[in-house]
Amino acid sequence: MRSDKLTKYEGKAFISCSLREEDKDFVNGIEKIVRSFKFEPFGTVGRHSIAPRNVAEHIKENIIKADIVVVAVTERYFQKDIKTNNEFVGFSEMLSVEMGMSYMADKPVIAFVKKGTDTGSFLSLITEYVVLKEPESDIEKNWKKITSLLNNTWKIVVKNRSKKSDSEWKGIVIGSLATYGVYQLIRRVISK
Repeated sequence: MRSDKLTKYEGKAFISCSLREEDKDFVNGIEKIVRSFKFEPFGTVGRHSIAPRNVAEHIKENIIKADIVVVAVTERYFQKDIKTNNEFVGFSEMLSVEMGMSYMADKPVIAFVKKGTDTGSFLSLITEYVVLKEPESDIEKNWKKITSLLNNTWKIVVKNRSKKSDSEWKGIVIGSLATYGVYQLIRRVISK
């Protein structure tokens, strides 16, 4: 584990989750795990962020500000396959929207799935995930996978920050050289 309780957060984790009362304990447990890896949970519209504005734009803005996106996948709907008649419990379509927005924003996405919830096909295409009955009871059994997932996610964050920093420095250097070039051009024109 990368943290101790006395240090501050090193990154921001947009939490994509249900706001329903019955999912509160699961989501709180996931946030506790996320905090233990020095990511500050934030951005969840209605939980961590409230504003009198377009919800989709608010979500998009918060995802862009995040270093990672953590999805707490909980049961929402009974669904039935019309060809096989198989029934299963799926999750909220809003989580799918937030996962898609995160993927398009090129943010690392990790997920914690409540046992018994069908994940559909998209989640497994964009990330690996951990299935938990409840975070508090299953954490020891899944700690190795959780640690690996979050530590590897941290490596991606560091790499992304380095790319951004390199890009910003290149912009500064190019801007400085352009300014110097314009200065030299003006100096030559004036001295003629």
